[in-house]
Amino acid sequence: MSIAFEETTRPSQYLEQLQNAECDTSRKLDWLVVTYNDSAMIQKLKEFVGEKEMEMLEAPRGSEDVCSESMIDAVTWAIESAAVDHLLLVGHSWMGPESNGRLEWREGESTASKSFTSPDMQTSYDRLIKSAAKTQAEIQHAKESFAAHVNRYREIESIRSAVDSGRLRMYSLFYLAQSGTFLVFDAARQCYVAIGK
Repeated sequence: MSIAFEETTRPSQYLEQLQNAECDTSRKLDWLVVTYNDSAMIQKLKEFVGEKEMEMLEAPRGSEDVCSESMIDAVTWAIESAAVDHLLLVGHSWMGPESNGRLEWREGESTASKSFTSPDMQTSYDRLIKSAAKTQAEIQHAKESFAAHVNRYREIESIRSAVDSGRLRMYSLFYLAQSGTFLVFDAARQCYVAIGK
C-alpha cells in the first residue's frame, strides 16, 4: 500500500494516514518505507525488494518532507505503537526541484557531418560537458542530503534503541534515476556501495 502526499501536506497528515492504514487492515505493519513519490522508482523498488508487505509513505519529489517533523512523528509512532520490524529509507537522485537528471542536447542539429573541432561541434560538446557536470553536482547534493536524513533518523532515540536491541532493522537505499538502479547507503561507513558489494 502506498500513501502519497501533495506539496501542501498538513503537519499531522503522515501520521493520520499511517494510523488509518493500520486500522483498515488486519495485517501487521512489518515493513515501513519512507521515500519520494516517483512511480518509476516505486515500481523498481517493489521489483528489488520482492514480495514483502510494505507500507509506503511517499513525500513529494523535490521536497524535504522525508525528514520533516511530521514524517519523523509518523515513523516514530510506527516503531513505538505499530511495532514495525523493518524501516527502509529510500533517497532519490532527483531530490532537488531544479534537477531533471537529463543531459541537454541541442535538438534538430546533426553533428555527423561536422568535424570535432568545428565551432558548432565544440559549442555542443561544451554544453554537454557542462550539463553532465551539473547533473553530477545535483546527484552529489542529493546523496549528501539523503545521508544527512539517514543520520538524523539514526539519532532518534526510539529508532536507535529499537535498532540496538535488534527489534528493528533499518536499511537505506538511494535511487539513481538516470540509470534506474539502487545504491546502498552504508551508514556505519558513511558511504554509498553498489548492490552486491
